[in-house]
Amino acid sequence: MRLIAFTLLLLLLITMPAYAQPVIEFVEMKHAFGAVSQETKPEHFFEFVNRGDQELIIQKVSAS
Repeated sequence: MRLIAFTLLLLLLITMPAYAQPVIEFVEMKHAFGAVSQETKPEHFFEFVNRGDQELIIQKVSAS
């Protein structure tokens, strides 16, 4: 009986990291600049946090 319980516990501990993942959460998803003149260089910073339980790695960023 102990061997079965130990085996089930071991399987549970092995599969738990498979469910761990990063979860990105943005404070705001879009930003409207309004009217922008050609002389200005508008910029905006999107704040985000990782709500997951693994490291969040951002590999590529692009503007639309």
